Amino acid sequence: MGDGVAAADGVHARARLRGLRLVATDTEWSVSDGDLVEGPVEALLLLLTGRTAWLGRLSVQGSAGSPRQGTEPRSGRVST
Repeated sequence: MGDGVAAADGVHARARLRGLRLVATDTEWSVSDGDLVEGPVEALLLLLTGRTAWLGRLSVQGSAGSPRQGTEPRSGRVST
């Protein structure tokens, strides 16, 4: 489902989200490896395209092992 979007933003999405594993909680979809970012597929697709409107619906498991609700994955990586 989100494969076309991930490919459409190609290099920018990969660079912006390097080191993050995106996993949808409402459908069977995931991409990449790294720190876990979970949420509805709509929020993940918005994140892939650089939109930050639904960041509050994402759960981030940081490399320190502590979950951070509603925070931007890897501060500064997501451009608006």
